[in-house]
Amino acid sequence: MAKTIILLRAVMIAGEGSEIDAVHVVDDDTADTLIRHGLAAVHDRDDQTAEAARELEKMTVTELKALAEAKAIDLASASKKAEIIAVIIEAARAAFADQAT
Repeated sequence: MAKTIILLRAVMIAGEGSEIDAVHVVDDDTADTLIRHGLAAVHDRDDQTAEAARELEKMTVTELKALAEAKAIDLASASKKAEIIAVIIEAARAAFADQAT
């Protein structure tokens, strides 16, 4: 399967450089790896996930941890900024999915 992602940072995909905000269709493993490391977000039609990720990227690690605590998000072993952002985004997606059902 494949996922459509939007890049949050410039990265190399399949040996080619890609720019921030570039949209790509990549295999699930590549997408999951990029998302887990905070380099990409799933591309939504309304692009809210990517916008949220960009806003989170502006925050410090201390601010991100405070946000996660305020929203009762378990950061588990996430300690790097990109990991924390990925956990917060996934928690928001899960909460949205729960509301939609």
